[in-house]
Amino acid sequence: MDAMRHTLVQRQVDLLSLTVRFVPKDSDCFLAYAREDSFAFVLYVNIPLTVEGKESAQSWTRELVDAVVANHGTFYLPYQLYPRRNQVRAAYPMLDRFFAKKREYDPNEVFDSGFYENHRAPGK
Repeated sequence: MDAMRHTLVQRQVDLLSLTVRFVPKDSDCFLAYAREDSFAFVLYVNIPLTVEGKESAQSWTRELVDAVVANHGTFYLPYQLYPRRNQVRAAYPMLDRFFAKKREYDPNEVFDSGFYENHRAPGK
């Protein structure tokens, strides 16, 4: 929480609200972000839809992800592709197994996404 507070204040993030939610362990989802009973911090922020606003959001998001990973946590895989590949892999070490299973069921890669394109191992 200290690292999050530091980043939000230092980067002047327009935080509209923050909720703390209990998230029970998820034993069913392959890429579960709650691998044990956890608390999630859900931030609702206002991001200017300018190039500068998006770049700033990307930067402070990466700072928050670094803090999460440093504290052995995970994060909900976002719609925006702001976290770096190494950050996602640090929080989700099973990612390559997930992609291998995806290719097993979808060898022609009919189903695709920006997440898959951005985070799969290069050349695969």
